[in-house]
Amino acid sequence: MSQTAPKTVPMLLAGDLNIEYFAADQHGRPGPVGTDHVDANAVVGGRIQPDGPIHAATFDGTANPLTGRRYRHYSNVLDYVGHLNENGCRPRPTISTRTLRYEPGREASDHHFPVLATVILNRA
Repeated sequence: MSQTAPKTVPMLLAGDLNIEYFAADQHGRPGPVGTDHVDANAVVGGRIQPDGPIHAATFDGTANPLTGRRYRHYSNVLDYVGHLNENGCRPRPTISTRTLRYEPGREASDHHFPVLATVILNRA
């Protein structure tokens, strides 16, 4: 995308990026905010996390019975909605996100909860 799209237009980036937002200990328990997402921001030239607070865990062995036996202590944000061209695009998007939960017994994925994003293009 960075080679074909103009650097002056906003480009959204969304998906299961498998980039941990919180640092995990050797048992997979989440700890303080880590640096993996900061490194990813530098690589993509944008922001993979929302402009406001980060959404709830998208991989959560404590809440998803499909992964609870194997990853019962692991809970982290691995899915994101963000944008590229952080420094050059106009209008700059403002993104807010939240994690959606399935009804008990209706889990659709063995490892992730979906992220719902609101994207606003700010006209300057």
